Amino acid sequence: MRRLYTSSDYTTQYDTGVVLGRTQITGNPSSNSLYTASDMVELTIGNPALSRQSDGSFKLSFNISQVADILSFTTEDLIGLSPTINTDGKIELPFTSSDGSPFYKLQFGTNDE
Repeated sequence: MRRLYTSSDYTTQYDTGVVLGRTQITGNPSSNSLYTASDMVELTIGNPALSRQSDGSFKLSFNISQVADILSFTTEDLIGLSPTINTDGKIELPFTSSDGSPFYKLQFGTNDE
């Protein structure tokens, strides 16, 4: 049996196909239902989750909403709470709920910025 392609030919064609496929996807992410980094910034214009302050520091803004049912959310009152940093370097914000709802939504960015 005579081979039409060598092993090297297969490898080269495969590698070329992978690069072309990657280029097609990253070159036009919207046609593949994907987002680019600039799209993610555009989704939060005027409502940034992480914003640079005038002194060069950053501020992370978020709300915690309690889920009453699958469609209704009530924003938790976080005024007066003090976040801490745990030994793993993670932010912790202990809070209680008036009715003990088991479901919460963390919403980054607020409209009052």
